[in-house]
Parts: sequence; structure tokens; C-alpha cells
Amino acid sequence: GEAANTPSITALFGAENVVYTYSTEENGTYTADSPVNAGEYYVKATIAGTDNYSAAEKTARFVISAHANEITALTLNGWVYGEAANTPSITALFGSENVVYTYSTEGNGTYNATVPTDAGDYYVKATIAATNNYASAERTARFVIAKATNQITALALAGWTYGDTANTPSITALYGAENVVYTYSTEENGTYTSTVPVNAGEYYVKAAIAEAKNYTAAEKTAQFTIAKATNAITSLTLTGWTYGGAENAPAITAISGAENVVYTYSNAADGTYSTTVPTDAGDYYVKATIAESKNYTAAENTAQFTIAKATNAITMSEEILNLVCGGQLPDFGATAKFGTVDYTYSKDGETFVSAAKLGSLVVGIYFVKASVQGTANYS
Repeated sequence: GEAANTPSITALFGAENVVYTYSTEENGTYTADSPVNAGEYYVKATIAGTDNYSAAEKTARFVISAHANEITALTLNGWVYGEAANTPSITALFGSENVVYTYSTEGNGTYNATVPTDAGDYYVKATIAATNNYASAERTARFVIAKATNQITALALAGWTYGDTANTPSITALYGAENVVYTYSTEENGTYTSTVPVNAGEYYVKAAIAEAKNYTAAEKTAQFTIAKATNAITSLTLTGWTYGGAENAPAITAISGAENVVYTYSNAADGTYSTTVPTDAGDYYVKATIAESKNYTAAENTAQFTIAKATNAITMSEEILNLVCGGQLPDFGATAKFGTVDYTYSKDGETFVSAAKLGSLVVGIYFVKASVQGTANYS
């Protein structure tokens, strides 16, 4: 690589007319081309004969030494995990076109040709092998494969209805979706736990992927709803009773909340309902209402029932009373199950009149009748 030196001779005659030729062997073929590659060579000095002196030649051995080599610069720009690897670059005195790159996790570690892919600190070694013309050279440089910035690009959780099996969240992430951890909270910025909620309401799910060797941590939240279950009163019955008798209690079967039912009553299916239990004979409707709860919708149902007209009865002694002519009519002591007893009187047992129309008592046989007028509630 250096400029060739010029031979020098001492001769008896003609030194100024010397011709130099070169060969790789002392007795080999000589040419005028000065060698450039490192190695052992021979130079021949030849002076042609003239009229004044004879020709002369002489050979001498010389060496072109291999040059010391050096990689003066080695760089490798790091990259982010998942990206294409960058290529090293060097500056060298000789042989940069023949460089071989190897990689290691330690500066003094074991190097191999496999380009690393995981995030971390690494070293690259550039090696140029020795040739005839220059010595070997090597150099190392540190570079970094940075962790990729992770991101959960989508998080979804379809809500369900109270009592149904909970649905499973789903995510899309740049990295680590298989290692996601789901937690739940009643508030977006609240405290999250691993317990899947069961009661109806609005909730939030958080997907979290922990930091790993090759990527950063990532998390994302999404809102979902557990809907109230649809409640229903599947049956409602109320056995009617007779006017004046003890009222019966309604009975229901409901999906939920039967213990919290409220009963109201009306004389028409689409009428006004109140909590007052009717007492008069007639046709009525009972409505069972269960208010909306945390987990169920409200529910109601109606059923018809009847309070029957009571069968009336009068109790009166049939004892024959001996009254005095011109005397007053006594209280005959009739009692009725329902209503007020009225008395009428007859001399023949067929035509009954009031006491006023009957007139004064005279000697004879009389009949008395105890009566109660029927109403809507009793006969």
C-alpha cells in the first residue's frame, strides 16, 4: 500500500543506463512491472553492453511486508423490537468489503453470526481476516434493541342479563394478548379486582398486559352492562269468600321477589286500585305488584275473585204467647244474621200488616212475621 522504493546500484560503468526488472523467483521470469502485493521478490539490474564495456546484471532479494490493518470506526444503530434489524457499518484501512459481523450479549462473550431479535443490550464485532497484503483487524461496538411500546388496540366485553353466564372479554394487542389479566370495577377510575360482577348494573373491565422482555406494559378499560332480569308473576290466585266471612289471602308464584309483593284491589280490571280489601259482596280484582329491584324488573298480574252474597237467617222463638186484649204488642225477640228485623202481623196468617194497621188486640189468634229485606250483601 505504500509507494514502492527505488532500487540503487553501484556499477563500474553505465549505472545511469540501468534497467530494473522483477520476479517472484530468483531464476524466474523477470518483467518491468513493479510488484505491489506483499511477498518476497527479486529485482534484477541490467546494464546493456556498449563499445566501451561489456553488459552486466545482478539480482537482489526484497520484501513487501503485509500492512498492519485497523478498523477505525464501527457503528450499528439500535432498533425497536419487532422492527427490521439495522446493518453495521465500518471504516477500515483495508478489507472493509470483506468484513464479517458477529454478535454477543457481552463485550468479551461468545460471538456468533445470528442477529439478535429480543430487546436488550448487545455487542457487534467486525472482523477482517488477514490476507497477504494486510494483517487481520477487529473491533466491537455496543448497540441496543429497545422494548417495543405495547398497546391494547381493542377491548370489548358484551354485557349479559342477571343470572346468565358471564361473557368473556376479548382484546387485540400489539404484543402479549395471551398473557392478559382482566379485572373489574364499578367505576372507571375505581378499585379493580379479579371478581367478575354478578349483580345488574354498569361496570368496567380493565385488560392489563405486564411489561415483558420485549415490550412495555399496556392496559385499557371498557364499559359493560349486566342487565336486570325480566321478572314475572307467573300465577296469582285469590279464593273468594262470603260476605261477612274471613277474607282470604292472595297467593302468587313469581320469578323473584314474591316475599315483597304488594296487593291492591279494584272493582274493575282497569279501574283504580287501592290497598283496602273490599268487604261488600260482588266481583273484584286483585293486583299483585312487585317493585323493580336491583336485579329484576318490576312485575304485576291481576286476578278476579268474588265475595258472595251471604245467606241470611232469622232466629225467633215459636213459643205461643198469651197476650191481653187491648194490650201492647211485645218484642218477639227475633234476631237476624244480617240486617234489621221488621215485624208484621196477621189475623188469618195470610195477610200481614203493620202494627198500626192491625189495630187494638181483641180476643183471637194472631200471627207475627219477622222479616229482613235483602241487600247486595245478603239474602
